Amino acid sequence: MAFRGHLMDRVSALFRLPPLGRVAAVLLSSVSFGLQHVYLGISGVLSTTLSGAMLASPYLLARRKLWLPIVVHAAGDVIGLLPSPSAFFPCHY
Repeated sequence: MAFRGHLMDRVSALFRLPPLGRVAAVLLSSVSFGLQHVYLGISGVLSTTLSGAMLASPYLLARRKLWLPIVVHAAGDVIGLLPSPSAFFPCHY
């Protein structure tokens, strides 16, 4: 929530052109978020940076309200908990 609710608002306020401020805010918050996952290795940093950028879009679409990225994140977590289709339909060669 710190990356969406605080950092993005502060960074975008630094720019006079709103589109440029939004792009800078998405990039900076996503990279900062990704770098905090360095313990996962380079692939973990890259994947969390990408997911941070993808979660920035619902935040901006919801007019800077946190509820939409929270719902999108929760939906992704629930989908991740579901068993793989191969658990139900094993492939026999």
